[in-house]
Amino acid sequence: MRPSLEPCPLQNPIERAAFDCVQGLVNVGPQTSKSTGGNVLIPHSHLIFDRWAQRYPEATRSLGGEDFFKIPPTDDLLSPSADHLLRVGKGNEMRGNQMEWAEKMTDQQPARRPIVCLLERGDILLWDSRTVHCSTPGELELDQRPKEGGNESAGGAEASGEESELLRAAAFVCMVPRHKASTKVLGQRKAAVRSRVTTTHRPHLYQPSHEYDSYRALPTELVRRFHTPNEEPTLSPLEARLVGYSQAEIEEGRHRESL
Repeated sequence: MRPSLEPCPLQNPIERAAFDCVQGLVNVGPQTSKSTGGNVLIPHSHLIFDRWAQRYPEATRSLGGEDFFKIPPTDDLLSPSADHLLRVGKGNEMRGNQMEWAEKMTDQQPARRPIVCLLERGDILLWDSRTVHCSTPGELELDQRPKEGGNESAGGAEASGEESELLRAAAFVCMVPRHKASTKVLGQRKAAVRSRVTTTHRPHLYQPSHEYDSYRALPTELVRRFHTPNEEPTLSPLEARLVGYSQAEIEEGRHRESL
């Protein structure tokens, strides 16, 4: 079973052509492997980010206020991916010609070969937001996937036991210097947490998820599957700092105030 890439979304190549933020995820689920699939990155692809607007002018202009541009799966940058995914992770280090290939990657000639970073529970994966990134399902059929209670390594060795329903779980993170967020945005972030409003992954802008056209287009029956917590969250000092409270505000107990 060949791995296939899901649509690869990128930040808007017209409105955000320069470096914007560091994206990433923390693997909170089981250890990933060939059978679970994982997140795919194309090394050095951020160096050709300015080419997407030139290559797909109509598609990028039609984005309007939307953040994400999806690279067509037929683009030749993605064409080698189905047969040449390079898996990098603990227990699955690059060897031989793979290492030679990696050493030849330069800023002048960006690498085209995608990699899948195999993650253990608690690992964090970070990338420049201009980097081509997406997801791939596992290479093995359902009856070959790892069993619950087994001890599958990042290299893909399987063990016996009951089949697990959960293959992958991750918490997405995004990081920028604090100074990129205005005082207004910091205030909006604090209010959003108290009101239980979710936002997009860009912490230095206030973009409520429910205001996106893509969210508004969701079927009503799908939206009803989700609910807003009744209670305001209780923030620890560390969580308050991530929301946008200053150290002085935390010492004054401002992060514990209700709306």
